[in-house]
Amino acid sequence: SLGTSICCPCGSPDLQPLTFVPTSPASQRSHVHRRGLIELAGTVNCVGTRTPVAYMNYGCYCGLGGHGQPLDAIDWCCHYHDCCYKRAEDAGCSPKMDRYSWKCVDQHILCGEFPASDPVATVS
Repeated sequence: SLGTSICCPCGSPDLQPLTFVPTSPASQRSHVHRRGLIELAGTVNCVGTRTPVAYMNYGCYCGLGGHGQPLDAIDWCCHYHDCCYKRAEDAGCSPKMDRYSWKCVDQHILCGEFPASDPVATVS
């Protein structure tokens, strides 16, 4: 959840999505996933080389809660994720439970629906 001392509020023009540069064999993975909060670990695995557990209490925004100035690019990503979840909840969705589609291509997360004929799409 978002704290009361956010230096860059959700929706601020200063808040930009991060691009991760491929640095591991993970860059060769391509998958499509459909689940809620459980798949968050998969998205973390897609873009990084550390296990999702490494981020459970990382910085100011990774894990439960959130407040203050994000420490680095990873913490900004967690802050951005919190903002996305808050906007979805404000719109009446349940992002922690609702299913959604995404795929990992070259360590980038793409959201949306993908046709079955997509050569990199494998539904799990």
